[in-house]
Order: sequence, then C-alpha cells, then structure tokens
Amino acid sequence: MTCFELRVSGGIALLFAAGVAQACTVPVFRYGLERWSPDAHVMTVTSNAAPGEVFTADPGHANLWVERARGAQDVPVKVSFPRSDIAWYEGEWDDGLPARLADSPLRRRIAHELLTGTTAAFVMLESSNRATNEAVHAMLVERLDALVQEIELEEEPDYEDEAADWSGPGSGGDLSRIPLRVEFPLHKLARENAAEQFLIQQFEAVNPLLKDAAEVAIGVVFGRGRMILLAGNEVTPDIIDEICWFLCSACSCRVKALNPGVDLLMAANWNEATFAYPEAVVTVLPDGTEFSLGGTGTLHIAAETISVTTVEAPVEGEPATAPTKGSTRQGIVLGVVVLSVVGLVLLLLKGGRA
Repeated sequence: MTCFELRVSGGIALLFAAGVAQACTVPVFRYGLERWSPDAHVMTVTSNAAPGEVFTADPGHANLWVERARGAQDVPVKVSFPRSDIAWYEGEWDDGLPARLADSPLRRRIAHELLTGTTAAFVMLESSNRATNEAVHAMLVERLDALVQEIELEEEPDYEDEAADWSGPGSGGDLSRIPLRVEFPLHKLARENAAEQFLIQQFEAVNPLLKDAAEVAIGVVFGRGRMILLAGNEVTPDIIDEICWFLCSACSCRVKALNPGVDLLMAANWNEATFAYPEAVVTVLPDGTEFSLGGTGTLHIAAETISVTTVEAPVEGEPATAPTKGSTRQGIVLGVVVLSVVGLVLLLLKGGRA
C-alpha cells in the first residue's frame, strides 16, 4: 500500500457522497466497535538487534506483530502500518519498546472513551502557530457542539440480515450494552508531548506534510482505534460535518478496508470490553503490564485517575438526541459508494500489477 492509498482512505473522499440503501441500521461508529478487529502493525527486527525470545513473546492486547526482518534492513527495528510498507518508526531495539510503541496516556484515554459510548474522539495535533491553533480549536468546538445537537441516531438499530451468519462476539445481531449516543470529545496534542511521540509519529507517517510543524492535523478516532486523518486545507467545517454524519449513518459496507481510515497501534482488550459493559476488563501490554479499561469504573493512566461518567442509554421510544434536518442526512449518507469504488479500483490495480 502506498502513502497515497492511505491518504485516500483517510477523509477527503467523503465529500463525494451519494445516497445508498442501507444493509443495516447500526451506525458506522458502533459497527466498527463491534465488528472490525484492528489490523496488526508489523515490527521487523534484524537478527542481531534482539534476543530470539522476542519473536515468541505474547503481544498482549496490542495490534502488533513482531517478526525477523527479511533481507537487508537499514535500522534494527522498523514498524509499518497494517497491509503497508509505510514505516512510522525506525530505531533501536530495547526490551520495553513494544509496550511503549503500543501504549500512551492519550491512547488509553481514547480507547476508554470509545468503549464507554463515545462516537469518535477528535485529536487536534497542534501547529507551531498559536493563532492557528486557537482558530482551529474554536471552529472544532463550535461544530462538534452543534453536531451533537443536530445528529439523530436510529432509536432501535439492528443488524438485520447479518444476524443469521455472524458468529463473533455479540452474535445474533445483538448490540453491546454500551450506551449509544452522539459525543465527540476533543483532545489537544502538543508536538512537544514526549509521552505521545509514538502517536505523533503515526500522524506524520500518514501525512508526511505534518513533519512541518506549521501544519495542524485532526485525527478522528472511532471503532477500535481506526483513524481518519485531516490536515491543511482538509480541516474545514464542511469536512468535519461530513465525517461526523458519516460515522453516525447506518453502516452500508461491512468490509472495513472499503471504509475510510487507518488502524492506529493501540493496546486495548476490545473483544471483551465491548460486550462486558458495564464491567471493566483487564488489558495486557506486551511487557505484561495490566490496566483496567471500559465499564463504569475508572481508568488508570500512570499516576492519573480519570473518573468515568456513566451516561444512561435513552429510554425506549425516546430519541437519542434532538431531531435533525432530514435533507441534510439524506445528502450525507456519506462516501460509502465512492469509498467502495475507490477500494475496488485499488484492488483491481493491485491485481493487474501482480
């Protein structure tokens, strides 16, 4: 996969949307949380960089696959995006590296938010320009607050025809007990944040322009850590609206690869936490460290403890949010058609090159 293909799967293709009949009424963000397992990032390690035990170690709940480098590799360790040759980390090996690559305070917080009902977490990677940061942040706050009031979810979403052939967690078409609501928390991320450098490197690898500190980027994280990345002239109110409406629209494409985004490297016990709610579950890092995630308890991030506010699901028969403009929703049952076409074209092109 090329960098161009990662960018196509990011966000701007959403603008070319067309209405389409829906296969189920479950919104995209919840479908992703319940059905799309995150693809593994691949860590390749040279033969003299690490002891052999590392290749048989348990990655815990991180979507990370470790293997020996095949052929020459300029650096001892390289980590690439799933199904891609785009490396976002190149460096030295040490025993704690896999856990540090997969875990950070902000990623723990985001995973916990997604597993307790958040629609999508917005991460604003700040630029070196304070005025630009303030303007983009103000725009995001205004639009996200408005969208929470405008977007209406289906009152009783279901998987319809999928119920007969799904055999994974939540089989039978049942939804998780996690509250279903429209919520878009916004996190500011400074480029100088040392604890989040491996997250920032993933942003920069998806869009190399972000290595220029003058650029602001917005990462929209949903499902099980899938991110749609916007940068530069993509960071506009219209595109923010398109993405939020897309995530809250009924899912018409079950193939994750034909939907926008790229899976971040994160550590989270998605399978258990999604269907254990309101109970919290244990997530295990590659180094064996454990922490609690999901449910209605608390999330521990190093010395910090984040209180979790439990939001009750809507009473049956009541709308989840205020009514919305029907014409707007019909105009933005988003990019699924175009995204599907783009995905199929890319597959055909790959097949032709094979």
